[in-house]
Parts: sequence; structure tokens; C-alpha cells
Amino acid sequence: MRFNDGPLAVYWQYLDPFLLRQRLGQSLFYLHAQPPLFNLYLGLALKTGHERAVFVATYLLSGLAVYVGTFVLMRRLSVSPVVAFALATCWATSPAFVAYEDWLFYTLPVAGLLVLAVLVFDRAARSGTARDGFAFAMVVFVLCAARSLYHLLYLVAALGWLALAWRRPLRALAAGAVPLLLLVTLYAKNAVLFGHFAASTWTGMNLARLTTDALDQSERARLVAQGTLRPVSLVPAFSRPAAYPRAYFETVAGPRARALTWETKTTGAANFNHLGYVAISDDYLRDAAWVLRHRPGAYLRSVREAWEVYFRSPSDLRFLGITNIDALRPATDAYDAVFFGRWAAGENAAPQYWLLRLGLPLVFAYGLVCALGRAGGRELDRSQRIAVGFLCFNIAYVALVGNLLELGENNRFRFETDPLSLCLLGLLLDRSLIPRSRAVVARA
Repeated sequence: MRFNDGPLAVYWQYLDPFLLRQRLGQSLFYLHAQPPLFNLYLGLALKTGHERAVFVATYLLSGLAVYVGTFVLMRRLSVSPVVAFALATCWATSPAFVAYEDWLFYTLPVAGLLVLAVLVFDRAARSGTARDGFAFAMVVFVLCAARSLYHLLYLVAALGWLALAWRRPLRALAAGAVPLLLLVTLYAKNAVLFGHFAASTWTGMNLARLTTDALDQSERARLVAQGTLRPVSLVPAFSRPAAYPRAYFETVAGPRARALTWETKTTGAANFNHLGYVAISDDYLRDAAWVLRHRPGAYLRSVREAWEVYFRSPSDLRFLGITNIDALRPATDAYDAVFFGRWAAGENAAPQYWLLRLGLPLVFAYGLVCALGRAGGRELDRSQRIAVGFLCFNIAYVALVGNLLELGENNRFRFETDPLSLCLLGLLLDRSLIPRSRAVVARA
């Protein structure tokens, strides 16, 4: 295994490494494609001059945090130490976990932040102090400022869970006021500069993959010729600047910062933070709205495909790096067959992961039952039940928002909540297997 830092030069989500080194503050201020915190991390690492060592150390610590945090969270939910240790260790030594630990992308750190958010939420729910409530809100803010999937509404909903735990909505709002204000400020900055009250201006391009890209090429051409769709919809979303009409890039008006005006990064990759992509995404969004109204079947087919990808192994992702994928392939095949129920119907058929398809909904449903105080939830106190409910909320949020708005790497989205699903699995195993084994011992 080698740490895959190749994404630094080419990934759409990252600013030009040259700008991260030389003009970090200005470039982050004019970053509209993504929330700024992960690019801030990249820039600070580059400024040390030992960025590879920083990346490796950071991701090893992130992996350790996910491992330890998952174990501690299960123990907070009264899962036996044997079950908690076995599940957390099995997950942390899985091929997928190792691969994500060696991949310079925000997925593993976000998974760690989600686990931390639930742990701090549980602490805040139990202590009831403003300090712990503020800490929880700050962790959620970092999530929202690092990954656009976690929207401002997600922070509001998280504060709603805190209000439920405390039974004092105004006190929860006061505890989260500063993080809420910081995130609103980020959104307001983008609204003033780019016309989008959001952390990312890519909503239109993301939706295009599920809508206009899902139409037949001939139908798209006909609709463009009729003037129903814009010419941009003939181009696949997230194409390089040369694929689009030049007007998007030549007539654009706005700040002249390099992060907004360079069509190509110094590495040769496309700069998807170019100001022209704001207008491109807006046009995609208008056409996507037309498809949703008049061709909903195309969108629903894409959503179905997104859910199919969601239930794949997290190792089934080419961005993990060919070298690392090949190194892990024997272990991955064995792990996926045993733990994910991987089964291929034919040589050319896409493999199905039946334990994921059946097990994840089952575990999620059990979590909901426990949160309501039924079944195994009867043995949990109120704070634990609310924590389980917050676990389920996060899993459902990522699944629904990710699969309704994006298509392509949906199993990567699920990886962020897999530690939370693992905690629900720990609850299920502990409440079903342990009592039964104790009863057998008692009868003996």
C-alpha cells in the first residue's frame, strides 16, 4: 500500500496546489465550488514543505479516531466490550478502511467527524451544559464547512436534536448561535459574490447527472433545437472548459482572482472553481428543473441507480488508486464475500452485495425501534435512546440527500456513516445474541 496523494493535482474539489501555497487566503475567500475547510487543510499542509508526511500522519490519526470512536460510542450505548471490540476491529482492519486511510480525500476525516459529533452530542445530552452544547455545534459546523453534503439545514436539524435532548429549544439555539452565525456568514459571502446562498455552486451540475444526462442524446438534441433546453445540456456535466460554449468563460464578469479566472490549474487539470462554472451550473439547474417536471421517469431511473451504487462495497471505487486496489484485491474479494454477501450472477453482470442490501435496512430499522424505546431500546436510558435516534438521523440524511442529488460515488457517501451503522449492528447483536447465550449458560 502507498498513500495516494495524486488527487491533490487533479481533483475537481481542490484548488490549484500553486494557489494553495502562494495565495491561500485569497483563494479560499473566492472558493465557491466547495466549502473551504478541507482546502484550508491542504494549503496548510503544503506550506509546511512536508505535505506528504502531514497527509500520512493525519490520515493514520483519522483512522485511529474512527476506530476508537466507534468502540467508545458502542460502549456509550451499553454494547458489551467484546462485541464492541470485535466489530470495531473487524471494520478498522477491513480492506476498504485501509484503502480510505491511504487516499487523500475528505471521506475518512468526515467519517471521523460524524462519530465525534455523536459522541459529543451524547455528552451534551447527558451534561446539559452550554459548554458541551457549543462543542457539539462546533463539530457539526466543521462538518458543514468541510463537505457540501452537510448543509446549513443539517446544522439547524442537529440543534433541533440538542433541543429535544435538553427539552429547552432556546438554550440549544443559544449554544449553537456562534457556529450557526459562522456558517450563515459563509453562505452569505457566496450569495454576495456568486449569487448562491450555499456552500457550493455545483448543485446544477450534480443534478444534471441525474436528469439531463439521463435523457437519450437524440432527445436532448431535439429539445435543445426546440429551445426547451439550453445548449449546455448537450455537454456532460463536469466537462473541461473547452467542451462548453466560449461565452461562459470569455464574457464572465467578476473578481479577477486567479482561483476564478484560470481555466486550467498549473498541474494541467481543469479548474472547476472558474467563475464560468457558476453560470454553467445555473443553466444546468434550470434544465434539470424542466426534466423533473416533464420527464420525471428519467430522474427516478437515476435515483434507482444511485441507490444500487449506495449498496455496493466501499472498495468498489476506482478513485482509490489502481495500485492500492490491485494490492488489496485478494483481501477485498474475500472480505466482500464474507461480510457483504458479494455475489455475481454472471461474468459480465455487476456484483450484488446482498448482506448490505438486506442488512443495512434491517439494522437501521432496529435502530429506529430502539430509539422509540421498543425491543432492545427498553434497556436504554433516555439519553441513549436520543443518541440512537441521532445516529439514525445521520444515516438517513446522508442516504436520502446523497442519493437524491448525486449519482456516481454513492457507496463512498455511505462509507461516512458506516461506523454509525456498525454501532446499530452492535446494539442488535448485543441485545439478541448475548442474552440468549447467557440463558444457555444459566440453564447449564
